Amino acid sequence: MDGIQWKTLKRHNNDKSLNGPYATHSWPVQTTESYRFFRILQTGHNSSNHNFLVISGFEFYGMLYDNA
Repeated sequence: MDGIQWKTLKRHNNDKSLNGPYATHSWPVQTTESYRFFRILQTGHNSSNHNFLVISGFEFYGMLYDNA
């Protein structure tokens, strides 16, 4: 909630879902908490055996809570 401490909502090991050019995929995340910050962390090589992550789009679906 503070951008410093992180909680893992979903972890993937050897996930082949994005192997291939222009690949897309969706992963559902089940939680009862609300969050302000999200981070995607790549810990290994990509399908091209490089150590970088390229994202051209990222979408969230769910409920938006205004805690103003």
